[in-house]
Amino acid sequence: MTTTIPQADWKVDPADVSRYRELAAMAEQITAEMEAIKAKWRVLAPGKYGPVSVTPQKRFSSELALDWVTANAPQLLPAIQETVISRAKAKEILPPAVYASLSVAYGEPRVSVK
Repeated sequence: MTTTIPQADWKVDPADVSRYRELAAMAEQITAEMEAIKAKWRVLAPGKYGPVSVTPQKRFSSELALDWVTANAPQLLPAIQETVISRAKAKEILPPAVYASLSVAYGEPRVSVK
């Protein structure tokens, strides 16, 4: 867990900012090269090629599940359905201060450098 420094004591070393930007540029180049290599592998049929595995990404489809359960096992529908509060609708409908008060911090603070 990080300790928050009071804003009056904030100091950002310009050398850290410069080095961060250098590293970010290198990271972008490395990421681009890695993605180019992965693009070559994505055309392979799913399988294991030595240390490389090609696996289709799949995500459960609620729409397909609803269609299948409705057609094949409608008695299971109540057991697999749930009602949830929509973040997007809450943000749209609730007053901004209320919405903000219902948002909780998690993980480490996000840092961005421009």
